[in-house]
Amino acid sequence: MAEYYLDASAYGYPTFPPEVLAETLNSPPFVAVEGVVNIRDIGGYASCFGGPAQRRKVVKKGYYYRSGEPSRITPAGKIALRALGIANAFDFRTDEEVNKWVAPMLDDIEGAEIRVVRVGVNEMTSWDAMRTESVLQAFEKDELGTFLKTYAGIVEGFAPSFEVIIRHLIDNPDQPCLFHCTAGKDRTGVFAALLLLLLGVSESDIAHDYGLTEIGLQPAIPHMSARMRKEKVYADNWQGAANMARARPETMLAVLDEFKKKYGDAEEYISIRTNLTKDDIENLRAKLLVEVD
Repeated sequence: MAEYYLDASAYGYPTFPPEVLAETLNSPPFVAVEGVVNIRDIGGYASCFGGPAQRRKVVKKGYYYRSGEPSRITPAGKIALRALGIANAFDFRTDEEVNKWVAPMLDDIEGAEIRVVRVGVNEMTSWDAMRTESVLQAFEKDELGTFLKTYAGIVEGFAPSFEVIIRHLIDNPDQPCLFHCTAGKDRTGVFAALLLLLLGVSESDIAHDYGLTEIGLQPAIPHMSARMRKEKVYADNWQGAANMARARPETMLAVLDEFKKKYGDAEEYISIRTNLTKDDIENLRAKLLVEVD
């Protein structure tokens, strides 16, 4: 197992010089929360929806965060998380993930002081070894095609979960919150893309945000390797595992293309798949976007 992660570049996975990685992870949009990987602010991106006299608007900074699972948060990390003002965390993980990896939720971690809202879809994720083997084989043979299929499933299956979070954002726009899954890449990445689409952020910026995950996950590689070391199914297909861990910007651009082919735009998806209205989305934009000079 160590072979895969110690020489990740041999399997096409990007690596970064330690000094570059440290500087990046301690600079916006990343925030330093010890023990929580891939955590960053999704605010600051420009919107196509202008204000009066078409003054430029951006997504509010310092309110909406995405991350990987927080079960390894340290005492210093808890202090940092509280300093961000985060009061609610939306957890996309399934019961099986939480139990399998012995990875508790934030409201089960003493000192975190954060309310957790479970928004996972239990029937959509199975860790059955035979299924995992076939998924890894699919990623080995056709990385992009498998991501397109996987993310299409998230778009379809997680609409009720997305509705819960969007409703919360509308009702509590000035209350910082966090949303996460296990790696903060797939379910979290699809929701972040949808939210930013609704807020008028460009596809290139959405793809850029998605791609930052390949940097954000670097500190988790030793922990991920320790987990996977216990699973023969991963050891038998390092390349499939490496491909599955990618977060290429071009992958997200392809996902957005497929999304548009099916739904036209994010507003139409919301109208078909959720109970949110056009007025709700206008309200979302009014509350989450701010004017800048």
